[in-house]
Amino acid sequence: MKTRKKQELFQKYLSGRASDKEVDLLMRLIDEGGTDDLGPQAEIIWNESHLFPQMEVEVTERLTNRIAASLDQMKEQNLPKTLRVMPYWLRVAAVLVPVAVFSVVFYLIKGKETSLVATEQVETITYVEKINPKGQKSTIILSDGSVVTLNADSKLVYQERFEGKERKVTLEGEAFFDVTKDPSRPFIIETEQLITRVLGTSFTVRAYPNAEGVKVAVATGKVSVEKAGGKKSGNDGETLVLVPGEMGVFEKLHRTLNKESFDERDLFEWKEGLIYFENAEFGEVLERLEQWYGVSIKVEKRISLEKDFSGAYKNKPLELVLEGLAFVYDFEYEIKSKTVRIY
Repeated sequence: MKTRKKQELFQKYLSGRASDKEVDLLMRLIDEGGTDDLGPQAEIIWNESHLFPQMEVEVTERLTNRIAASLDQMKEQNLPKTLRVMPYWLRVAAVLVPVAVFSVVFYLIKGKETSLVATEQVETITYVEKINPKGQKSTIILSDGSVVTLNADSKLVYQERFEGKERKVTLEGEAFFDVTKDPSRPFIIETEQLITRVLGTSFTVRAYPNAEGVKVAVATGKVSVEKAGGKKSGNDGETLVLVPGEMGVFEKLHRTLNKESFDERDLFEWKEGLIYFENAEFGEVLERLEQWYGVSIKVEKRISLEKDFSGAYKNKPLELVLEGLAFVYDFEYEIKSKTVRIY
């Protein structure tokens, strides 16, 4: 009965489940009956203990001391014909237990560092930041096949390869998206004020920082638009679902989100080289021209702002647009390099 109990306690000790009282009892049993009776079963137990448990050094020293004492006791008997030899597994245990404790302590410390590094390697995601200066447009093909036409004075941040259950990008400025359909992974565009979600469609997002609002205009498919931050940021969780021909407009001052109609020439055809104005204020026109042509415009004359400006110019030089503006607002202009002077 004691032999069986000793084997059970030793097995619990190797697996790290033995309580202090059980360790003390194991010590007493070893003191009373030695270690030879643990025999083959204990050897199997040791061989199957692939991962050393987290053992306390003090307890391990006590156990190895008992094992050593048991070995000394067997040597003192010095039997002439029958030599009692400590079983091989126990000799291995006497050597390996202290080593195991050191290894456990080392790996418990080092393993945390290694685990963090491995996790970082697995979760490493490469982001690409595409910035267009004023006067420059570009076309970007994303890893899922979606095509983004990025307007001037705009920035797009996206994953080099989309990972996970979402395809998420961040936009500042204006871009037209032609999104590859993937029902299992929605495509999400985040701007400072709005979050736009789609599965597969084409649309424009205009979200310049200095503009009065953010616009999302749909060409094909269906688009969901909601205020950024949701209820956690104090928003009411309002969501708009837009279909072709509809535009969601977020007005920054009053934080309202509404549906409106729009002119495709303004929201879509810019990527074909068309700059379009409809009842635009003078300041708005100048800002668009700076973005479009990559110039700095300085106004040295008081301009009457009673009139709005309308016009459409496709792939036309800046001089031609300025001629139209000068006719409406009655001014002279001068172009030097990247600077326009209005007087």
